[in-house]
Amino acid sequence: MTFIQTQAPAADFQVTPQMQHINAVVYSEKAIRHHHDAARFLEVGDLEQANIHAKFARRHSLAALAACDFSPLV
Repeated sequence: MTFIQTQAPAADFQVTPQMQHINAVVYSEKAIRHHHDAARFLEVGDLEQANIHAKFARRHSLAALAACDFSPLV
């Protein structure tokens, strides 16, 4: 039996500080949308949906913070 490799090995991919900040922006924008949704659901009295969107907002906020949590190479 012969094994044929169909893909070349992936090159070393390094995440740049710029990419980390862009990822933080993306997660922050998602968090903002969910915070707005949670506020709208609270206004109409739908506490269950408000809590769901608040949970998503918190997760996205944490992901945004984690996206830029890096130690600069010295």
